[in-house]
Amino acid sequence: MLKVGWVGAGFVGQSAHLESVSRFSDVSIEAIAELRPELSKHVCQSFDIPRSYENHQKMIESENFDAVFVVVNRRHTFEVAFDVLSAGINLFTEKPMAQTFEDAKKLVKIAEEKNLTYSVGYMRRYDDGVRKGRELIRELVDSGEIGNIVSVRMFVEAGSDYCGIRERITTGELRPETSTDRIAPKWIPSSYHLEYEHFVNVCGHDINLLRFLFSDEPKVVSVEYRKDGFSYVVLRFPRFSGIFEWGYRKSDVDGWRESVEVRFESGQVNINLPPAFLRNVSAQVELRRESRPGFSRASESIISGDFSWAFENSDRAFLDAVRKKIQADNSGLDAINDFILIDDVWRKILEGARK
Repeated sequence: MLKVGWVGAGFVGQSAHLESVSRFSDVSIEAIAELRPELSKHVCQSFDIPRSYENHQKMIESENFDAVFVVVNRRHTFEVAFDVLSAGINLFTEKPMAQTFEDAKKLVKIAEEKNLTYSVGYMRRYDDGVRKGRELIRELVDSGEIGNIVSVRMFVEAGSDYCGIRERITTGELRPETSTDRIAPKWIPSSYHLEYEHFVNVCGHDINLLRFLFSDEPKVVSVEYRKDGFSYVVLRFPRFSGIFEWGYRKSDVDGWRESVEVRFESGQVNINLPPAFLRNVSAQVELRRESRPGFSRASESIISGDFSWAFENSDRAFLDAVRKKIQADNSGLDAINDFILIDDVWRKILEGARK
């Protein structure tokens, strides 16, 4: 039985993680830290958590945990993660792991020095459909059945992904105040800080997913950035090129759209991602083979993932890694590389703004 501590009792903490982890038969959630006392009280009662603390420092000083989950406002994640890792406790946080590359490096350094399992909540890596799509892409590359990869397109239209879930416990208490002191690197002008923060939060998932699907790290060639429209990043992989397209939708008429399109010389693989909070619905993988002389006719097939939920799969993978004293696929050590790409994107954005 793993003894787990919890920091943060808000909407995402409850709906995306607590509901799953509280049902794991081999895990005991021993205590929770939450700055809002009424919310903390009701969440403890609902999830049968025996003890609550007014802040995370008191909790980690008073308890003996195998691991801690941190699901707080992203502006607080670094400071809480720093304290948990410094105390020598295995850690899972929601993404982003920090707001800047410099802070992310500090967290990874502590985890390495103390030999801790440290995971970041990039749950798309644990979507069963995504995993099947990744395996299919690699099989097609190895076999050469539909030729080589010629291009990749990743796009996200960020509408609302709050679907398939019910709102749990809320109170009338004010949310804890946040600071904007650490939300962007020092080299980014203050007028861009909020835009940088938003990009890290929304597009970090897609940067991470691109890196997960392909064995080679891409380089940023150029960026066409429009704050209130659609923006484009041209990427160069060693053997092909790609584009990342994103836009922030002000209306939610058509919900959430997110997909990866991998074009081969004679075919294509699409991985269509569901809204993140849609329970037990995995990504759908489409494979199209084009007609070629001496080969079979054009065909299309669909591969569906199982009826699991990526959030729950991610939580389980972290706890399994804690038991085995290893890193999971979504380790902090891996996630820090997202910031290298993110910062390269923003250097290009700033270069364009100066022209």
